Amino acid sequence: MKRILLMVFRNILLVPFMWIKLCYYAAHPEKFTDEQHRKLLWFITERANKGGNVIIDAHGLENIPKENGFIMFPNHQGLFDMLAIINVANRPLSTVFKKEVEKVPFIKQVASCMGAYALDRSDVRHGMEVIINISKDVKKGKNFVIFAEGTRSKDGNN
Repeated sequence: MKRILLMVFRNILLVPFMWIKLCYYAAHPEKFTDEQHRKLLWFITERANKGGNVIIDAHGLENIPKENGFIMFPNHQGLFDMLAIINVANRPLSTVFKKEVEKVPFIKQVASCMGAYALDRSDVRHGMEVIINISKDVKKGKNFVIFAEGTRSKDGNN
């Protein structure tokens, strides 16, 4: 909780401006390229990290394909996973998130900027539609991060 407060207080003047900009980008995704969305999300996460004294030490970046059109399947360690990946990835990414968080402020806007898919885990037919859409997007060169566990791991890397 202390880190989150640091992130907000150290960026107190920037937060309202970036919130408005994020909401605008999310409401009008067709006006902006994937790269513009990536740069906005990168800037927000970078400022939040600096404000909270968060240092991201990424390993294995050389394993990310050089060409676009891939899917990464990391394990889900915590609430910050996707933000850390956005911060170190040097390309636009999308994701799949559970439908239950579709209306949560900030997550909703970030998901819109990423072109993410909401997955209703109780509807198998909807799940298949999402998989088909993702496979079409990957063929077109879009990159995805999918937390296949579906929720955060309670045991770390075990």
